[in-house]
Amino acid sequence: NMAAAHANIGHAQRLLSHLREAEVSYREALSLNPRLTDALIQLALLLRKEGRLSDLGFPLLPVTSDLYDDPGLAMVQGLVALDENSPSNAERAFKHALKKRPRSATLWTNLGLSLAKQNKTKEAENAFATSIEIDPSIPEAHVNMADLWKYDSPELARNHLAEAIKLNPKHLSARDMLGFTWFMDREFDVAINCFNQALQIDQSFEQAAFHRAGAYFLKGELSSAWPDYNRRYGLSGITGSPVDNALPLWDERFPANGPVLIWTDQGLGDEILQLGYIADIYDQDISLIIATSERLVPIAARSFPKAMIVSRDDLSGGGILTGQPVAQCPAMKLASLHWKSLDNHPKRVPYLIADEMSARTFRQKYRRQTDAK
Repeated sequence: NMAAAHANIGHAQRLLSHLREAEVSYREALSLNPRLTDALIQLALLLRKEGRLSDLGFPLLPVTSDLYDDPGLAMVQGLVALDENSPSNAERAFKHALKKRPRSATLWTNLGLSLAKQNKTKEAENAFATSIEIDPSIPEAHVNMADLWKYDSPELARNHLAEAIKLNPKHLSARDMLGFTWFMDREFDVAINCFNQALQIDQSFEQAAFHRAGAYFLKGELSSAWPDYNRRYGLSGITGSPVDNALPLWDERFPANGPVLIWTDQGLGDEILQLGYIADIYDQDISLIIATSERLVPIAARSFPKAMIVSRDDLSGGGILTGQPVAQCPAMKLASLHWKSLDNHPKRVPYLIADEMSARTFRQKYRRQTDAK
């Protein structure tokens, strides 16, 4: 059977991490026998891991309709449902597959994931425990169990992570999560060591770098924290920009020959913090365009009257700037230029100016409601 032979070659190539070759072998097998479910399942899993499941080229039943009788294909349906943020449908698919494969540790692990995403913590714990009982050699079951307990019981989580690392010393998520549990216990040096170990395995593992930044920040070692934190803006320094990435990154050490666009990002509280870093450079001889959340535009306009204030959402939607910037910079990157340590930073004065009429109205309202307390 040539189709089965190509599928077996694909299995061997996958185990050797020759993924491109494995994909070719699976596709060759399916061209000879489109009903060869083993090849289809492994090809789907390979492509999903790379975020390319849409390249499969074979129609899969949506999990909201009928479920496949083949447990492997039903499992793929469940994984697709997880990707589509539909954990209840994923749970249905995995339970359906388990009727035929009740001793599949992989299926029990995936069921646990779908349950955890629905905050069915006890059921998820039982599913992961069943997976570990069936096959203790699967690191993911231990990592997923640790993920359930990393906040409420870091020590219990560490026991499972130690087992996962013993099974796979290069397991990045396990080493990162181990660091996170020590972070939760405020053992920052131990946590940093765990993050270092993960980054020694893969220097591009951004999650560990971001967590390491948090540990350095809480230790007060700002000079070590900023390089890790700023990795979120990519090699260009402007990943996440609301405008064309062709607009270069502004380096404050060099004067600009025109307006500089400074943009805030993340959530509202982060943006309020970041407006403070803009305040640190506001009095310099720089023409500024500030892009921030629509909700913060009025207060930013009052607080920075010499700057042009625009909505970041308008810019992302293709809005036109009346003043053409010559460079751009995320507001958070300004912090690394000025806040060198907890003892070495600009002297701050209040930098946000409220609407005095609204402030007066609210002050009177709440004093009336609380007997002037």
